[in-house]
Amino acid sequence: MKKPPDISITEDATSGKDPPREDEVPVAERPIRLAQSECSEFFTDDRGNPFVQIPLDGHREIWALKGARFQRWLAAQYRATYGQPPNMQALKQAILILWTECDGGKQYKLYNRVAWHEGALYYDLANHAWRAVRITASGWQMVDDPPILFRRYDHQKPQVEPAQGGDARALLKYLNLPLDPSLELLLLVYVGGCFVADFPHPIVVLTGPQGSAKSSLFRFVRAVVDPSRVPILSFPRKAIELVQQLSHHWLSLYDNVTDLPDWLSDALCRASTGEGMSKRVLYTIDEDFIYEFRRCVGINAITNPATRADLLDRCIIFNLPSIPPQRRQPESELWEQFEKELPGIVGGFFDTLSHAIKTHPIKLPWLPRLADFARWGAGIAEGLGYSRQEFIEAYRTHIGELHQRAIEAQPLAQAIIALMQGRNGWEGTATELLQDVRDVALFQLIDTDSETWPTNPEWLSRRLGEAEHILQQVGIQVERHKEQSRRLIVLTRVQAKNDESTAGNGNPCPAEGLG
Repeated sequence: MKKPPDISITEDATSGKDPPREDEVPVAERPIRLAQSECSEFFTDDRGNPFVQIPLDGHREIWALKGARFQRWLAAQYRATYGQPPNMQALKQAILILWTECDGGKQYKLYNRVAWHEGALYYDLANHAWRAVRITASGWQMVDDPPILFRRYDHQKPQVEPAQGGDARALLKYLNLPLDPSLELLLLVYVGGCFVADFPHPIVVLTGPQGSAKSSLFRFVRAVVDPSRVPILSFPRKAIELVQQLSHHWLSLYDNVTDLPDWLSDALCRASTGEGMSKRVLYTIDEDFIYEFRRCVGINAITNPATRADLLDRCIIFNLPSIPPQRRQPESELWEQFEKELPGIVGGFFDTLSHAIKTHPIKLPWLPRLADFARWGAGIAEGLGYSRQEFIEAYRTHIGELHQRAIEAQPLAQAIIALMQGRNGWEGTATELLQDVRDVALFQLIDTDSETWPTNPEWLSRRLGEAEHILQQVGIQVERHKEQSRRLIVLTRVQAKNDESTAGNGNPCPAEGLG
């Protein structure tokens, strides 16, 4: 039987009386004293949730005070110490008391899989020894006691120990990408960027017919970046559940998506760029947890479900070809080979990131909306053996294709572009604009039966707001002002934001993530 912990000196003891014997300690106090003697620290995270640090087998572990793992551990400690299982009511009361100790302790930010600290990038291997990888400009190494705290979730699997001298590009052998070097480069840069915290990441979208190995590609990428017992996810029906899902997964990859309602499209934009999302606290009426995090996200579908301009602007889209029968391999053989190469692939990405850290920040002559991804991407591309220019050209070409997709998904934008052909400006009310774009749409055979086509002036004003960013890319500026009792819309022909003449002139277009 385990030796009971020492009992702290009580008021009676200081007055000359003997401290109470162990069998005199109230049953409700025993689990509290056990936890106090075994845990090295009680604290809260940046959202006020209670946690404990526990030294185990030469390392420290971070457990949620309210989590099932801590409760099982405390119950086991109690039984080992007192020779009987604890009273469950006493255990619950003990956790409530210990919660006050957490509230009175320090507050730490807990990280999921990756984090920065003093110029070094840390990657949580999520293994039994709680080891991490420290990546700097001079290289990378595994460390036993990282200086920051990682939060573990039940779905996470340990990462393999990375190997020095590996090759990240070996990942391409397992992915069914089109035979296009620029797409291979963009995919590798995206994966490399997923190891870097604290900047807006693009959302990767895989499209293609059945049998194009979209889900397999996601599984391989997940195994490299963020191994999980649930490698592929499905979108929940409620926003509150999505917030929790994104919070628990550093890399969230969603399978077989058919459409994206507006609330979900907006949530994905927020997850990419790090805007706040809230979740109601359990058993309360008006208390919210505010989640502020950036996550890496991917979706796959037969046809592209990302049609809103704000979401498309954050995407990298890969259209995968169908795999002919003669090229198919048994999945078991493919994974057996992949797992042999995985340590070298992961180590190769760490080598790549070391180079990217050394060269960051890279000044680019052209910056897209996801400016930080472009800057990191140029350094990651160099670390992979490509040139900065190759990456810039590949990403810039892809963004141009996305703008075209956005126009094709917006009949109103198509009609306004057609309306502005051969003229420098247009001015009028929403009613007048609706009539003019209807006339143009009929002449240009633009789909006015689309769900997004406005049927009244109020709806046109709303759809015009959604199309403004698309129109800016092609050189059409939208302004609104009031003249006496009339509310006017003004369309003006200006230089397109994605005009080639802006490259290299020292005046990059506005970009997210720039200070």
